[in-house]
Amino acid sequence: MKPKILINKLHYRIAMVGPCIFISRSNLPSIIYSELNKLPVEIRMWKETGPMWSRQASPPREVWVDVFKNCVGAIVTLGDPIDRSLINEADKLFIISTYSVGVDHIDVKAATEKGGIYVTHTPEVLVEAVADLAMGLLIALARKIVLGDRLIRVGGIYDRWGGWLLGSEVYGATLGIIGLGNIGTALARRAKAFNMKVIYWSRTRKPQIEFALGIEYRPLESVLTESDFVVITVAATPRD
Repeated sequence: MKPKILINKLHYRIAMVGPCIFISRSNLPSIIYSELNKLPVEIRMWKETGPMWSRQASPPREVWVDVFKNCVGAIVTLGDPIDRSLINEADKLFIISTYSVGVDHIDVKAATEKGGIYVTHTPEVLVEAVADLAMGLLIALARKIVLGDRLIRVGGIYDRWGGWLLGSEVYGATLGIIGLGNIGTALARRAKAFNMKVIYWSRTRKPQIEFALGIEYRPLESVLTESDFVVITVAATPRD
């Protein structure tokens, strides 16, 4: 129900200010553009198809200033630095929506202090993907897959291969997870498929997940000393 309420609120604000919405890239998924076209707004788009994380692909400062003064909404990406000085230029703008999980590139505090500016993101959409990559990197490191690939590509090295290239056993090893949020939990599920013993440290202990997955809580120092492998999956936030 929440998305429906948000859409209704968006329509209301649009009716009040007669607005435009700005999109900082022209290579986002087509559903974004098709959904925006259903709204009674003018769609302004920066004709750039560079990587979403590239600041070189971000519109120049003068474009952003115009957007924040004249549009009600902006859809941004990781490569768009939305700082306090830019937010202070906002006149009609009331929502900044980032096509990312992280909001490191947006001064959320400044948006809050400005008043009336929402900052939205796309939480949890990459949880399983990141957990896949974390498990893949762990296996690649343990079994020296990248190094083996490089040796094969140079050729003529079979006579110099030895047991050192076999790497370390992953199956049955102990995995330490620092930060048992959504990604850490998804990684723990994958590790159990390799019959790994999983121990973890997190700011908040998770007894229900411990029971469901058969994992164990440890103090941080114990995680570091008892584990064969350690994966850090903490949020990029200031330490309390």
